Amino acid sequence: MHYIPSRIYLYDYSQEVQYLFKYIAHLDQSVQRHGTLMSNYLKEDIRDNGIQNESALIELYRDDLIIIPSYYYHSSYLLIYSLLESSMQDICKRLYTELQLPLKPDEIKGSNYLESSLKYIRSFASTTPDLEDKGNDFIPYQRVRNHIVHNGSSISISSKDFKFKLFAKDITYEQDGSFYINNSRFLIGFLTKVEAFIKSYVDLIESLEIIPVMKKTAGIVKYFSEKEYNSLYHPLSRLAEDGDELPF
Repeated sequence: MHYIPSRIYLYDYSQEVQYLFKYIAHLDQSVQRHGTLMSNYLKEDIRDNGIQNESALIELYRDDLIIIPSYYYHSSYLLIYSLLESSMQDICKRLYTELQLPLKPDEIKGSNYLESSLKYIRSFASTTPDLEDKGNDFIPYQRVRNHIVHNGSSISISSKDFKFKLFAKDITYEQDGSFYINNSRFLIGFLTKVEAFIKSYVDLIESLEIIPVMKKTAGIVKYFSEKEYNSLYHPLSRLAEDGDELPF
């Protein structure tokens, strides 16, 4: 029994993911062309001005070779993280609408949009420890996102987050605490992880046959039994009562 047209949802999200994959590929080509051009200019300047001026010239070209490409990578990173949060929020909103659940998504609070979305889904759907661990996997990615958005891509050297250990090959760190995503491989890996995560929750929702839910009455959260839920809230039970043929 499949109560929710989850494959329609997955198609929607997969389309957005594919758009981002194409965008990153196009972006990477542009960054590489820019980098090659600036590197050639740098070599010419070193040749014309002497090797003794190499360090000064490298510093002169630093913005073109490091800072500007990082702006492209960081903006793409934020797009991917936004897709993760908005997709999970949208799944919750669709569940609420499709199943006419008594609890609205915004009634479940979390420290961020992803956490609140996962708590909402888990409030009426059993999840495996493995699936819950996948949500925890995004904590380091969230920290990178927060430091880009709130700290201008910089991090305190004394911070526990200094040098995100998982991303040592993909993030360049400066002595002043600033950091730069330095390649598209990191973005592609992150987007691939997001795609698999969204799919895992869509698969979970599609597999549900009975969905026990909560009802919030006068500030009290009440768990309904399976029988109560089916008789009061489940859309298929109402179809049966009306004498309509069930769609399976």
